[in-house]
Amino acid sequence: MTDKALAQEIVIMVRNDQIARKAKKPDWKGILQIDQHNLERMKQIVKEFSWPDSRLVGKKASNLSWLLIQHADSDVKFQKQCLKLMLDSGADKKNIAYLTDRILVNTSQKQLYGTQFKPSLEPFPIQDAANLDKRRKEVGLGSFASYFRKIKHNS
Repeated sequence: MTDKALAQEIVIMVRNDQIARKAKKPDWKGILQIDQHNLERMKQIVKEFSWPDSRLVGKKASNLSWLLIQHADSDVKFQKQCLKLMLDSGADKKNIAYLTDRILVNTSQKQLYGTQFKPSLEPFPIQDAANLDKRRKEVGLGSFASYFRKIKHNS
């Protein structure tokens, strides 16, 4: 049986995250405060329940939980802990790829899936770029060229 109150709380945290980030003039100080609040709450959730998987909060909220961890850049150790929990729980492979890249970039390593970009819209360095699209396909991501066009178009 899913914890509907917890699922709703996760949905609201993500909604607040996205509203702040998609504002015409994002308030980065406010975004950092939201990220910190979400990080602290996710730490409590993970401590109490482990990864909020689909059995606990349903597929939607479990999927959204990843985004909160993706934006928890101030605590890479916690991101790594959550990545392991996501792997153990069979979380969405795309989300695992994004978080893997985020952790690699946050630890000054080359990313594997080409999901992380600098503010200049240049991708952070990528390991074994010749096999990038093969790795992306294995986790259900489209080609890098298509993703790059989408990133540039949405900026």
